[in-house]
Amino acid sequence: MSATLASLIAAWAAGVGLPDGHGPPDLVATTPRCKANLKYCFGLAVHVVPETGRSMDWSAWLRAQVKTANQHFAAIEVGFEVTGVEPLSATYAHTLSRSQRDEIGRGHTHVGSVPLFLVARLGDVDHPGRQIRGVHWRRRQKVSERWLIMSEIAQPTVLAHELGHFFDLPHSTHSISIMNKRERKLPPRSTRTFAPAEVEQMIRARDRMLSTTPPQRRAHLRNLRARR
Repeated sequence: MSATLASLIAAWAAGVGLPDGHGPPDLVATTPRCKANLKYCFGLAVHVVPETGRSMDWSAWLRAQVKTANQHFAAIEVGFEVTGVEPLSATYAHTLSRSQRDEIGRGHTHVGSVPLFLVARLGDVDHPGRQIRGVHWRRRQKVSERWLIMSEIAQPTVLAHELGHFFDLPHSTHSISIMNKRERKLPPRSTRTFAPAEVEQMIRARDRMLSTTPPQRRAHLRNLRARR
């Protein structure tokens, strides 16, 4: 984000009043909306950790992530859009442990939307000292509660990859798949997407999620699409 937006988010997190039309909601206005021809539109409930003195452009970063995710998920008639942005305690700026991953999303899960937490550094809990780009995490105390955590080093395909996990995909051996973490030269990165078998699996996951969504939340999903 710009230095100005970073300072506004920091002020918001500290409880300082913001001028009208400024602050974290700007991330809603500057990120892609679901396309009108898609059947389903899922909200992204974004939580940003403010860090004093940093000039990370979360707006451009998030815009690229959502745009790329929407391109890949069009295959299952699903789109994503940011529906809200909230500040998060700066204690999570460096999320390095399993316990921090458990706590970061506690109380922030809502049926019908995907909680997304943006942090400066996300530690590899299996290899201390290393950092990773993103993770789909289930709270160990209640595995039905889950969310995505992403760090500022994430490339534009990382949100799509983590959403793939949210839609029940494991890591993959398909060479075409963005779920395949193995380094490879072919096919070119620009042509990688979900493999046909993964598309079918995500459709089943999508339908299962929607079947367990309360009617009022399903109506909310339709209304997101209707606003386009």
